[in-house]
Order: sequence, then C-alpha cells, then structure tokens
Amino acid sequence: MKHLNIKHTAAALACAGSLASAGEIVQTYNYDLNGTIFTNDSFGMDSFDTMGGTRELTDIKINLDGTYAVVLSAENEEETPIGADEYFFEGFVAITLDIAGLSTGGIWSQGWGGLSADLAANDANPGSGPDYHEWNFGGAQTQELFFNDTFFAAFTTNGAGTIDGTLGVFTDLLLTPPPPFFSPNFDSHHSAGTFSLTYIYDTVPAPSGVSVLALAGLGAARRRR
Repeated sequence: MKHLNIKHTAAALACAGSLASAGEIVQTYNYDLNGTIFTNDSFGMDSFDTMGGTRELTDIKINLDGTYAVVLSAENEEETPIGADEYFFEGFVAITLDIAGLSTGGIWSQGWGGLSADLAANDANPGSGPDYHEWNFGGAQTQELFFNDTFFAAFTTNGAGTIDGTLGVFTDLLLTPPPPFFSPNFDSHHSAGTFSLTYIYDTVPAPSGVSVLALAGLGAARRRR
C-alpha cells in the first residue's frame, strides 16, 4: 500500500439566497513500474465523504505526471543479412487504471512504428554485433482526465471510507507479416512519477444555518433604523 499525501483547499463563494464554499481534496502517490508484458501496483485512497449531505461532489480529476524509458531491439537469426526494407515492427506501452471498482482502461499510451534497420548475418553473439540493433525511447508521461458524474457514486460515502486502485503497464510488439527470421524484443521498460486523485466539491450550509444568518441580518437592519 502506497503512502498518500492529502491536501485540502477551500474558497468561499457568494450564492443567491445562501452561502456556499468550493474546495478540493488532492491525494497523491508515487508510482514506479518496471518490466514488460504486464506489471501493476496497488494503492488505496480515501473516498469522498459527504459529511451527512453537507458536501456535494462536483468533479473528479486524475493526473499522471512522470517519465518513461523504453528499449526495443531486433536481432537477425538468419545466416544471410536482412535489409531494412524487408521488415518492420511496432511497439507500444500503455498505462491502465482500475479504481473504485471501475476499469478505466488505458489512461496514457505511446507507440513507435516502422522500426527497421539493416541487420548483418547472425554472428552467434546474442544482444550485440552488426546483426543486432537497439532503439531507445523516453520522455514525459503526463495526462489529465475527468470522471463523468455518472461514476461519482463509486467514490462517495457518508462518513470515512476507502477505495482501492491498481495502476498497471501493458506493453506489446506488432509484426508486419511475413517477417524474415529475426527476433524483435521489448527489452526493458520503466515508468515513474506521481499519480493524483482530486475531488472538487461544493459545501452548502443546512437550511437552518442559512435562516439563522438571514434573521441575524434582519435584526441588524432593524437596529440601524
């Protein structure tokens, strides 16, 4: 279970006939995912507490802010050279998210297509030599998404509660048939950064509280007369 950082902010708003405040609750955890094919990391976060119906959820935002690094390679397995025009392959990596019982699918992805290079005849030395070629990719891994209000109920409780989540990485290679006899490889992958979940909400005082404030204002006006 990941350690969470939680931040609360609020701002007062003037509303017709009542008082309200808007605020947000931000929860974060640091992810560090290594490996290819599929790897994941589980975490837990607080649900949104309505506090007896005095707070109303208006938006849910998720953010991904990190970096990634990927190594792909091709190696000739034939006794004759293979030209770059004889083959190509593609690779991609995707970040997936399951949270509060909801499968959101891929929330970030990156792909690389048309990868090919001249490969000399196989030299019986795996992972090196003129029969081997390596591609290195990397960069920022950022995304901002919002949940539709039809999913708010899955994140909401009346009182303290928790929700579970899983952040995962899926990688794959795609070949263009018929390829010559060579080995395409997804050699390594690393994604790391910060995942955040933000609740944006409104707080509206109970009707009795609004009435007390209105009566207090009326009394003050009468005294000024």
